[in-house]
Amino acid sequence: MRRKLTSKKVSRWLIVGIILILCGIVATVWSTQNTRKKPSQPKLKPQPALVDNTSTRPASYTTKEFKSLLFQNYPDIYKNLNFKQKPTFYVIPGLIQSAAIKYTPPGQGKPGIAYDMDPQGLAIIDHKYLIISAYSKSKTFDSVLWVLDFKTGRFVKTIALNNIDHVGGITYDEDHKRLWVATINQEQRAQVQSVTLKEIEKYNLADCKIKLNTFEK
Repeated sequence: MRRKLTSKKVSRWLIVGIILILCGIVATVWSTQNTRKKPSQPKLKPQPALVDNTSTRPASYTTKEFKSLLFQNYPDIYKNLNFKQKPTFYVIPGLIQSAAIKYTPPGQGKPGIAYDMDPQGLAIIDHKYLIISAYSKSKTFDSVLWVLDFKTGRFVKTIALNNIDHVGGITYDEDHKRLWVATINQEQRAQVQSVTLKEIEKYNLADCKIKLNTFEK
C-alpha cells in the first residue's frame, strides 16, 4: 500500500514539475518578446535656422503653441493625429526669408534673399519629397519651389522658377515623373508648365533659375 502511495506521489510531483518547467519556458519566451527592443528611427539633429539663406523654423508659433491652437480650434483633427509618428505635420520654410532670384533691378537675375514669399500650392513626389510653391508678393523675386524630405520634414533646398506667377496649382505626374505647375504667359493667358524629377533633384539655385517646359492651348 505504501509503495502504491509513494508511486502516486512521485507521479504527481513529476507532473507538477513538468508543468512548472513549461510555465517557466512560456514566461521566458513572453518576456523576451516583450522586452526585445523595437527598431527605432535615428534621431535627427535639429536643422539650422537657415539653410542656404532659407529659414527652416516656424514663423508664427512654436510646435507647442501650434499643437495647443490646433487642439482648441480643430479638436477633431487633433485627436486623429498620431504625434508619435514623424513628421505629424510640416514646418513651411521660407516664411521669414527665402533664397530667391531677383526679378527686378538692381541685381536682376542674380541670387538674393526674399522676405515676402507667400506659400501657394503643395504636391507630394513619390512619397520622397514634399513640394511647396510660393511667390513674391512684391513681384521683386521669381516664384520658388521649396523642397522638403517627405519622411522627415527636413528642408532640402529652394528652386527658383523662371516666372513671378502665383504658381498655386501644382501636381505631380507619377507616370511621367513630372511636376506640373499652373502659370500665365506674357499675354496673361493661362498655361501649364512642367519640370522633371531629375531636374528637381539636380537643381542648385546658385547656378541658375529653372526654365519650365510650357504646354498651352
